[in-house]
Amino acid sequence: MEEIRKINNKEVEIIKYLANKANYSIVSNIEQYLACPLTGEEYGSVILASEASLLRERIKKREISNCMFYDIDNSPVAMYLLVSENNDIYELDIWKCDGGKICHIPSLDSMQDIPTL
Repeated sequence: MEEIRKINNKEVEIIKYLANKANYSIVSNIEQYLACPLTGEEYGSVILASEASLLRERIKKREISNCMFYDIDNSPVAMYLLVSENNDIYELDIWKCDGGKICHIPSLDSMQDIPTL
């Protein structure tokens, strides 16, 4: 895992978007959460918690919401919001479907539902 840092504005924006999409009542202090990046990339998955000690715990989690967009190279990028077994925000999972580096995250207007098979 990478260095623990404060959650950034883009992550807050995405989390709020995905939480709203799931009708999930988000905590009012989400901007104060800490993030532990799971990759060394500028954009990628992060574990989220209100306290640094909670970032190191292994817990059960479940997806509550998702969306996708197309990166500038037209490759799809999927984003998932996961909560802990206590129903607390736990992870923002972002990954490019071809395994490449995510170039940018567009405005929320560009987000689409992930198709189901």
